[in-house]
Order: sequence, then structure tokens, then C-alpha cells
Amino acid sequence: MSRNGGAHRIKFGMTNIHGFPEQVLAASFHVRNVYKWHVTVGKRMANQQIDQAIFLCILRDDVEAGNINRALGVLESISLSTARARQYRGALLFSFEGYDSDKRELYEIPEIREYFNNLAAAWPYWAWFLDSEPDMPFLPLLVSLLTPGQSAVHGNKIAWHTKPTDIALAIGDLLASVDELGDKLGLPSPLVAETKKRFLDSAQLVLGIRTESIL
Repeated sequence: MSRNGGAHRIKFGMTNIHGFPEQVLAASFHVRNVYKWHVTVGKRMANQQIDQAIFLCILRDDVEAGNINRALGVLESISLSTARARQYRGALLFSFEGYDSDKRELYEIPEIREYFNNLAAAWPYWAWFLDSEPDMPFLPLLVSLLTPGQSAVHGNKIAWHTKPTDIALAIGDLLASVDELGDKLGLPSPLVAETKKRFLDSAQLVLGIRTESIL
């Protein structure tokens, strides 16, 4: 992914939103342990489609082998055409299988971080396809995996601590990928703008950023 953030000017600010106990304060944010689940129906699978949702379950064997091909094949299949991009917009969920007994948070595991950054470099369209609703845990995990930092105790919970500029760069790159996908597939400009706004609004709530954007 590029590191210029395109035309998106993102400022980081202190946010304290009542009713959202896991929101970010300063440059630390919580990533819920809900990620330590995996989808299993019938037999062990790399991914599973249920209705309009796409569940991408990344296998530990693939992570340890550095093999992104299985996950990349799934992701490329949903971004193959305009029709599929529209169908699966905001429908992508992802998890890692095989780490239930690992006491570390997923973003603390070096091989997961390396794997995911390689995957995101090969397929950057997370902001279009990810279920980034504020009450879902996927956006914080995404950002924690894409930003350098370290775990820190924040309140009574473990949080991911990173630089505000790194959060801004990551969000800017993710938004730029929406424009890239729109150009590539000829997606309607209003839909591109709506998708970027929705993702940015969720990031503002979940990560505590203030934004000034050209959408």
C-alpha cells in the first residue's frame, strides 16, 4: 500500500465517546478478543460464504508458511467485477484459525503481522469490502495490523499503541484504495464517495481521529 494518504488530510485528536468503552484515547486503541474465533462448517476451510457475508478464515499453516495465495484468491474473487464489488461491499469479515490457545493478542504475533501486511500489499481494498461498522471489531484489528507500534496497558485492558501519524497514513492509504478500485472497475462516483465516508466515519468513532477529507 502507498504511504501518501492521497488527498485525504487526517488529523488525530483526543476523543472520549460515552457508551463506547473500547474507543481509542490518544494513540492507543483496544482490539477485542473476538478475533480469536474461526468459522467451521462441516470441514476445515479457508473461507466460507454465508448469504452476503464473506468470512475469510486465515489458516495458521498459511501464516507460518508465509503463503498468502489461499486468502488472496478469495479476496481477488470478490473484487473481480463491478457486480461482485457492489454485492460484497462492507461484507468482509476475517479471522485467524489456530491461535485460540495463544495468550498473545493477534496483533502481537510477528508472523501474523508480516503475513497480513504482505496480503494487504497484494490486495489493498479493505476499506471497500470490510465490515467496518463501529460495533464490529474488524476495523480496529485491521489498523492494528497495518500500523507499527506495541501493546500497552490502557485502563484495565491491553491496547495497541501507535503513533497518530501512522494511523493517519494507514487510513489515508485505505481510502486511496477505494478510489483505485472505483477507477479500476468503473464504480459509480457517488457510491465510492459514500463508501469512503462510511469507512472514515467509523474510523473516527473507533479510533478517535478527527478528519478533514476531500471525499
